[in-house]
Amino acid sequence: MDGNDPRWVHQAIMLYDTRTNGFRAVVSTLPETDSALASPALTSLADAPYRHQDAESKSTLCFADAPDGRGMVIRRFYDASSGRPASAAHVLIGHKPKVGAGLALGLFAGWPGWWNGGPPPELHVLDRQHLVDEAEGHLNLERNRDRLGGARAIEHEEELTRLIVALIEARDRPLAVTPHRSHPVHLLIAAREILREWVSPDWTFSTGDPEQNGGIHITFMLPEGRIHSENHVNLATYPAEAPHLITAANLVRAYTNSHDAAAWSQLLRDAGITSRESLLTWAQGFTPTSDEATITRRLGEEHNKVLNQERENARTILDLKQRELDEILDERETLENQIDTLTDERDDQAMRARRLEAQLKERVDTQTQLAQQNEDLRVKLEAAARRMAQSPVRPPQETTDRWPAGQPQLAPLPGGNPGAGESPGTPARGLPTRVPGGAAETGPTRIPTPVAAQRRGQGIEATPEELAARWRRDMWVLGAVVGVFVLLFLVSLGGHA
Repeated sequence: MDGNDPRWVHQAIMLYDTRTNGFRAVVSTLPETDSALASPALTSLADAPYRHQDAESKSTLCFADAPDGRGMVIRRFYDASSGRPASAAHVLIGHKPKVGAGLALGLFAGWPGWWNGGPPPELHVLDRQHLVDEAEGHLNLERNRDRLGGARAIEHEEELTRLIVALIEARDRPLAVTPHRSHPVHLLIAAREILREWVSPDWTFSTGDPEQNGGIHITFMLPEGRIHSENHVNLATYPAEAPHLITAANLVRAYTNSHDAAAWSQLLRDAGITSRESLLTWAQGFTPTSDEATITRRLGEEHNKVLNQERENARTILDLKQRELDEILDERETLENQIDTLTDERDDQAMRARRLEAQLKERVDTQTQLAQQNEDLRVKLEAAARRMAQSPVRPPQETTDRWPAGQPQLAPLPGGNPGAGESPGTPARGLPTRVPGGAAETGPTRIPTPVAAQRRGQGIEATPEELAARWRRDMWVLGAVVGVFVLLFLVSLGGHA
C-alpha cells in the first residue's frame, strides 16, 4: 500500500539483526525502499545507544519528523535478546499534522496496539482518523483535573513550572531535561497544552535517551546520559536565575485550576492570547493579589515539603535496606556455621578413613606374614620329604631276640619277653592298656618295634604320610585364620559406611 496516502498510518518493527550486525525493520507495512523507513534519521532514533545500566529502564516514546515531512512515532524498550545493549522499536509513520506530538502522547497513554516484545507480530495499516480519535480520547482523560496522577495533578506543579521556564527561555533551541518524579508524558501533555505553538512550533521529543540526538527539540535524559546542548534543566531544583519563574508559576497555577482542556482553551480565547508575548503579558498580570515574594515563599514552602517527604521516603527505604542487610548477614552467619560443621565432619571422616587405612594395612601385613610362614613350612615339608625319599629306612639285622644290634635291651617285662612265635610289637600279656576315650585297663601292651625305635633314634618322628596329614591340617587352620581376618575387615568397613 502506498506510504504517501494520508488516510493510513503504517507500522514497522525494528530490531538489531545479529546476522547483518545492523538495526533494521524486520516487519513493516511499508516497502524497504520507503524514504522514511530507510532514512538514517529513523535508524538513529529507533536504535537508542542503550548502556548496560539502562537495562531496567521502562519503555520510552519519541516523536520526530521524517525527512519527507511525515511524522514518526517511535516507542522503544530495552531488548536483551540481541546479545548486546540494544533497543527494540515499534514505529508508526503517517502524515502530519494528524500524526503529530498530540497523537504520540495520546497513544502512549493507553493505546493497546503497542508491541511489547516477543516474536514480531503480523502488521496491518491503520486507519488514521480512527487512530486520531482513540488518541484524543486518551488525551482527554489525562487532561482532566479530576484524574488522579494526570497532567493537571497538583504533584506535577513544581516540575511543570521548571519545565515551562526552561521552554520559554530555550525557544527553538534543543533542550535537555533531567527528570525527577513526574512522568515525562504527563509533563509534555501539560506543557504542550499551556504553551501551544506560541513559544515554539517544534514539539519533537523523546521521553528517555542515554544520549541527546539531533532533530529532537525536548529530550528527557536517562540517568547520567550524555548532554550536548547548551540548554539544560534539572526538574529536581529551581534554576539559580529564572527571569520568567513567576510568569511560569502563574501559567501553571491557572492551568491546574482549570477543569479540563475545554475550560483552559476557553480561558485563553477569552484572554485573546495569540502569541508568546501576549501569553507572557497575560500571565504576569493574571494574579494581581499575589506579589513576587508571596509566590516565591509559597513555592519554597512547597519545595521544602517535597524535600521533607523525599527525606522521609529515603529513611524508610534505608531502614528497609538495613533490615534486608541484617537478614543477609544472619543468613551468611548461618551458612558459615553450617560450613564449619560440615568441615569438622569432613575432618572426622578423613581421620576415620586414615585409621581404617592403617588397620587394613596392618591386616594385610599380618596376612602377608602368615603366607610367608606357610610358604616356609611348605618348603621344610618338601625338604623333609626329599630327604626321606633319598634315604629309605632298611630293616636292621635281627638278633636271636629280634632286637637291633647295638641298642640296649629292654628290661624283662612282667609276664616275660615275647617268645617263639610272637613278633615284636605284639601286645605283652599282663600289662595295663588304655582304651581310647576310657580309663586304663589291664591288657596286652604293644611294644615299639625296632623300626620305630630306629626312626626315633635318627630323629624322624613321623612317616611322610603322617607329615602330609599334618601339613594339610595346618593349611586348614591357616585358611580358617585368614577367613576370620577377612570377615572382621568386611564387618568393620560395613560399620563405617
